[in-house]
Amino acid sequence: MTRTLLEDSADWRERHGSGDNVRGTLAWASRNTPLPDRDWASCATALLAYGMPAAEPEPDAPGIVRIDGRRLQFSDSVTDVLVTGHP
Repeated sequence: MTRTLLEDSADWRERHGSGDNVRGTLAWASRNTPLPDRDWASCATALLAYGMPAAEPEPDAPGIVRIDGRRLQFSDSVTDVLVTGHP
């Protein structure tokens, strides 16, 4: 779904009704909805492929990354993709 929306001109920076964008949604979902049929790492891969900047680990805060100046926490598998650029 993520890739389909991005291919159809969706913008990862677009704010949604909760006042955040897809970065915050992915951070929350990847940590709070670990269902077997949810592939949050593939969502992260698609977002990177469509221009979202890669994450940089926060050296003073294990498990926290910075994307475009914002500190966020994702599941381990999503963090790996966002930092390395591949699953």
